[in-house]
Amino acid sequence: MTCDDLDDLFKEFLNGPVPLDRLIEIERKVRLEDVECLMRKISELGDPSDYTKNDLDSKTVEGFFNFVDFVSVVLIGLGQDSQVEVQRYGKLPGKFIPWVVKYVTDPRFHADLFKKYPLENHGSSVPMDQGES
Repeated sequence: MTCDDLDDLFKEFLNGPVPLDRLIEIERKVRLEDVECLMRKISELGDPSDYTKNDLDSKTVEGFFNFVDFVSVVLIGLGQDSQVEVQRYGKLPGKFIPWVVKYVTDPRFHADLFKKYPLENHGSSVPMDQGES
């Protein structure tokens, strides 16, 4: 997945719901080496209102947050190595970086995110606090 692909996906989310088959297609392309691109995109996001047409544009705001959630789910699906990588980017600027770090590294958020986005790689997720002695 390229950063340009990610920009296009963000625009799709802002325009409304993205079909599940499209999301699965994207998820299949994402690899561990894409973590930096994903986290930098989250870092670059401004406020949801930066993308709205007016104060009543709830569709765009919903799409904005759905994108953040989707990126989190994809990162979780990459497994424990991704969780370690995400923490490395935790100091990037951007007010949604801490959200993504928390979503990805705290298993309490995983079930809700997986329910929202029933993608293919959920089984590969291993919470960071499991399996460590």
